[in-house]
Amino acid sequence: EDNMAEKLTEEQISEFKEVFTMFQKDGDGTILSSDLGDAMRALYQHPTESQLEEVVQEVENGHGGKVDFPEFIEILVKICQRQMRRKSCWKRSKSSTLKDSGT
Repeated sequence: EDNMAEKLTEEQISEFKEVFTMFQKDGDGTILSSDLGDAMRALYQHPTESQLEEVVQEVENGHGGKVDFPEFIEILVKICQRQMRRKSCWKRSKSSTLKDSGT
């Protein structure tokens, strides 16, 4: 299967890291499954309730309710693939002003 995580740019990864760090409570390098939805929305991801539920269940069962950074990226990529197939998931608000010019 296509490994999208490898296609992430440095910029995207540092953006994810920034958001991840924002939601990190105990400085232990993890965020709680209950913060996943907010963290995703901070990255312009809009998972459906059922997608979010599924991911949270997964995290609760497999990771004791916490996610580290690599797992966070994995989850973002997974949700992104389900939602958008080909288009880039991480639409920066900045780029939306550029995308209609010259077509």
